[in-house]
Amino acid sequence: MTKFRLPHEYVMRLNAELRSRDATWIEGEAPEKISRAFVAAASMADLFEMRVAELALAQGGEKVRTLARSLLQERRQQAQRLRSTLKIASLGDVDHFVPYQLDPRREHLFGRLSGTSDEDDFGTLFINQQRASHEEAVSIFCYYAVYGENEALRAFARITLPFLE
Repeated sequence: MTKFRLPHEYVMRLNAELRSRDATWIEGEAPEKISRAFVAAASMADLFEMRVAELALAQGGEKVRTLARSLLQERRQQAQRLRSTLKIASLGDVDHFVPYQLDPRREHLFGRLSGTSDEDDFGTLFINQQRASHEEAVSIFCYYAVYGENEALRAFARITLPFLE
């Protein structure tokens, strides 16, 4: 079995993400609440990366568009695998915790990127935003792969994590 390392910064980032979803990680917290927070955070990361990649296809230079196509395909596949996993995870009505629009923080980041007209500046900001979002997703998946209590979701996190890293 692979041993996962959890750097302190990852744990702190996930705690912040969970708090932003009103699902703070507290010893003894209901496992389904933590699982729902994981699904919400993972879904938000996918949604943001897909929206930004779609924007990059329209506004980016050739290299950025090539990267965006690849990222978009990967995130769509990952989102589909998560939806498939949710069918067997028995978490109830997923419509209540799977986001369908960006949260205010990510909407702000998206707005900054969409307002960038210079191709080089757009590419730099796109890469920086994707990198930060990706690192956040890795921390969320890493944390749940170790501490998650829903077997189906933990397996999903463990299987997905090597592709993210």
